[in-house]
This record gives sequence, structure tokens and C-alpha cells, in this order.
Amino acid sequence: MRSGPPPNWAPIPGSGSAAPGASELPSALIAILVVVIVLFAAVFSFVAFFATVGPGIGPGETPLGAVFAPGDPTLSRCPANSSFASVGCGADDYGYNVFILNVTGVQLSQVQFEVLIASGNVENGTGGLGFSVLNVSGEIVAQFGTQDGFMSMSSGSWSYSPGINAATPLLNSDSIVIDIGPLDPLGDGYTFVAIGTNGITGTTHELSLP
Repeated sequence: MRSGPPPNWAPIPGSGSAAPGASELPSALIAILVVVIVLFAAVFSFVAFFATVGPGIGPGETPLGAVFAPGDPTLSRCPANSSFASVGCGADDYGYNVFILNVTGVQLSQVQFEVLIASGNVENGTGGLGFSVLNVSGEIVAQFGTQDGFMSMSSGSWSYSPGINAATPLLNSDSIVIDIGPLDPLGDGYTFVAIGTNGITGTTHELSLP
């Protein structure tokens, strides 16, 4: 009995005696392995990103606490000849002055302010109330005012001085004036909070107002 290949049959060079299609198997395995590695790398990058920025922070968003820090507030009585429009504090009102310790890349339209009472709710005050940003010369940059209402900018937005707009950056030399109204707030347990918006997220820690 003939033990060699049938007549007129010639093996393909380099194929040996392997079955047809066997040489394609390693290539398919390599392709699958490459896809698995790419998917694993994508998932790992996704998880690492959210572990770094924290929950609730999306791509392109910045946590406010990383770019804005207010300083310790001081309480004073506004002079009888002062006005909210000129210095950020109405005549004989009580006001807090808060210097900015650090701010980086924050525009006026990206931050809002509010005052909370001891229970954590927004203060509902009487009289003329509001927030003002002053420059290093004591000039008004932007203001938010309300009459007999809540000390929160969630109900409105800044009013800008001439030459100032939503894209104007906050500066380390700026300060914040909080007009708390005609009633002495000393010892009432108020706190000040800044809130990020328009690409900046989160809030600052509650800052105690003496």
C-alpha cells in the first residue's frame, strides 16, 4: 500500500500537514487579545478619571474649592452716609467684609453667594440685603441685591459696573461685602457659602460669620 501523498498532490510549502485554515487561528486570537487590551485600557482610564475628580464632576468641570478660597470675615456697622450702590452696604446696615485668599481662573459669572442660618436654610432677611465684589480701590465691580428676601443668588445674577461683564475674572485683590441688613447678626450662627456654576461645580466649605 502506498504510504505517500496521492498522485498529483503537492503540499503547500511551509504548511506541513496541518489542516486548512489552521494557520489563521493565531491571527484571530491576536486580534481578539488586542481588542480586549484596548477595552481594558479605556475602562481603566475612565475609572481613574472619576477617582481623581470625584463624584458629580464631569469632563471640563472644575471643583470650586480647588480654585476659590474666601478669608475670615469681619463684621462692622455701615456708616450713616453709605449706600449699597456705592460701597456695597446700606446706611446703618450691618455688613461683613470677606477678603479673597486665593482665586484662580474664576469669572464673575461662575460663582454665586448665599448666607445660611444655623439650620442650614438660606437666610430670609429684612431690609436691603445683598452681595458686592469690590476691587482693590474699593470700587464696586459687581452686585446682587434684594429687598426683604432670601440671601441667595439662586434667584438672580450679578449686576455689573461699566466696563465689567460676566467674563471678568475675580482677583486675589478683590473683596466681598455682605450687606446682612439692619439687624445685628452677631452670634446668630450665620455662614457664608460660595457656589460654582457655568463649568465650575460644588461649593466652598461653610464659612462662619461672627
